[in-house]
Amino acid sequence: MSLLVLLAIAVIFAGGFSFLMMIVLSIIWESFEKPEEKAENKSFRFDRSKYLVKTDTSKDFQITNYGIRNYEKGQEGEEKVWIKLKSIPVIRSFHNLILPDEGGNIDHVVLSSKGLYVIETKNYSSRIGTDFQGWYYLYREKIGNQYLPKKHRIASPVDQAMFNSIRLRNHLRSNLKIDQHIVRKINVKAMVVLIQPFSKEWVRAHIPVFSPYEVEAFFSDCIELKGSIANARLIEYLEGLER
Repeated sequence: MSLLVLLAIAVIFAGGFSFLMMIVLSIIWESFEKPEEKAENKSFRFDRSKYLVKTDTSKDFQITNYGIRNYEKGQEGEEKVWIKLKSIPVIRSFHNLILPDEGGNIDHVVLSSKGLYVIETKNYSSRIGTDFQGWYYLYREKIGNQYLPKKHRIASPVDQAMFNSIRLRNHLRSNLKIDQHIVRKINVKAMVVLIQPFSKEWVRAHIPVFSPYEVEAFFSDCIELKGSIANARLIEYLEGLER
C-alpha cells in the first residue's frame, strides 16, 4: 500500500474521531446547563393577567391555561358590551375603571338620565341558572354509560355588581369635588349583563340581568343628560379612573 493511501486513511479516521468527540462534548455541555437559564425558560407572564403559564404538559399547565382562556373570553364579552354602550348618544359610558382600594376593576359604568350604573359583564360557556343555593352553570358528567347534568357552583355576578356599586358610591362621596349636598345624594345602581343566551326563568335576581341587546334597549330609552357642572365634574372624574 502506497504512502498516499495510508495518509488518506489516517485523515478519514482522524476526521471521524473528531466528529464523534464533538457530539460527546455537546451532550456533556447540555447536561451542565446553567441553572439561571433553566429558570428563565421555565415560565413566562401572560400580558395583562395574573396567570402563570408553565412550558410543560403538567396539570398546572392545564389549569393556568384554562384561566387564560376564561380571561380572554371575559375580555371578549366586555368588548361586546362596550360597543353597545358607545353607540348610545344620550349616555356617557366608562370602561375598565380602577379604584385605589385594590378591590379589582369595574367592567362598565354608565351615567344616564335613569341614574348612575355599575355593570358587571359575564361571558360563560355553559347554561347559567340560579336556585336557593345561588348561581351555577350546568355541565355533563359521565356516570357509567350515561352523561348526566351536574351543577357547578360559581360566584354570584349579582353580588359582585352590588359590591362594586357600593365601592364606587363610597369612593365618589369621599373624593368627588362638588357641592357636598349633591355628593351625599350620589347613588350607584347595579346591573349584570350575560353575553351567552339565558332563560329568564332560570335566572332570578333582585337587580336587572340583561343580554347585550336588552342593555342597549334599556339605555337607548333615556333622555339626554343635563349639562350641569356636577355632571361635567363627574364625567371628568370617571374618565380619570379608566384604564
